[in-house]
Amino acid sequence: FKEFLKVIDPKYAPPSRRTIMRDHLPKLYESKSLELRKELDKIKFCSITTDCWTSRATEGYITVTCHYIREDWEFRSVVLSTSHLKSSHTSENLGKAMKDITDYWGITQKVHCGISDSANNMKRALRLNQWNHLACFAHTINFDCC
Repeated sequence: FKEFLKVIDPKYAPPSRRTIMRDHLPKLYESKSLELRKELDKIKFCSITTDCWTSRATEGYITVTCHYIREDWEFRSVVLSTSHLKSSHTSENLGKAMKDITDYWGITQKVHCGISDSANNMKRALRLNQWNHLACFAHTINFDCC
């Protein structure tokens, strides 16, 4: 890629990895998250999907994705967070992590349903937040078939 840039404009010096990480990515994140916040402010209801896993290095992670229909009837799915879980995967810890994420994005009261695998800790975590639970269809088929 650098060779390609030299052919196009020999005087151009691309930004360094450090500059991109320190300056450009945070600005891009801020502008995109503000844009998403404005969109999420307009919705009345949404659902979330969530899953957690443990890495090979035995570190726990959780991802929460929000699904909603915009005012123009366009279906949207956005990943709100993939976060490191510093504590064990208990219902209480997972419920708090999910609520922290939905609070951050201002949608806690808009969540109608949470979709997850059928693990008891995930089902209970969703219920602790007063959200309905729906089993993930793909997990259900995989569990029943294999």
